[in-house]
Amino acid sequence: MRGFYTSKLYKHSPICVQNGFVTTQGLIYSMLKRGQRFRLLQKELLRNENLSLDELSYMQISTLKKLLQHAFEWVPYYKKLFSELGFNPNHMKSPDDLKKLPLLEKETVRDHWEEFIASNVRRSTLIKGRTSGTTGSPLSLYMNREVIEREHAFVWRQFRWAGRPWGGRTAVFRGELIVPVEQNRPPFW
Repeated sequence: MRGFYTSKLYKHSPICVQNGFVTTQGLIYSMLKRGQRFRLLQKELLRNENLSLDELSYMQISTLKKLLQHAFEWVPYYKKLFSELGFNPNHMKSPDDLKKLPLLEKETVRDHWEEFIASNVRRSTLIKGRTSGTTGSPLSLYMNREVIEREHAFVWRQFRWAGRPWGGRTAVFRGELIVPVEQNRPPFW
C-alpha cells in the first residue's frame, strides 16, 4: 500500500479520504508486524541474550551461511555474482569472508531490482516499502510478512533494552511519503 500514495486514486481523492487511506495503511502494517512469527522471534531473541560469546559467534556464522546459501540458490543477482566471483557460502569460516564480496550500492538495487526478488517467493505476497531517502533519493524494496515481523521483533528488543515496557507508548519521528513528490500546492501533510 506504500506505493499507493503516488496512485491517481490517492492523488485525486479528497483530504478526508486520503486520511482514511493513511489510517488504514497504519492498521494493516500494525497487524502485519505482530503476527505469530513475531511472538516466536521475540522469544528467540530473549533466549539469545543468554548465550555465551562462543555460542553467539557460532549462531552468527551459521545464520549468515544460511542467508548466503539462500541468496545463492534463489536470488538471481547473488547467484550470478557469487558464480562470477567463485564465492561459495558453504566454505565460509567467519564474517571476514564477506570481504570477498563487493559493497552493494543503491544504484545497483535500483537498476536490477527484479533480480533481488527470490524466485521461491510468491510475488503476490510482497509488500513494497521505501527508505526515507535521507541521502537524496529513496530506495524501493520488497518485503514479505516474515521480513516485517522479523524487523519489528528486533525493534521491540531495542525498545525493551531502552526501558520501554511492553505496550508502553512510544513516539517515533520519521519521514513517510504521503504526498506525491511532484505535488507543489497544499496540502502537504
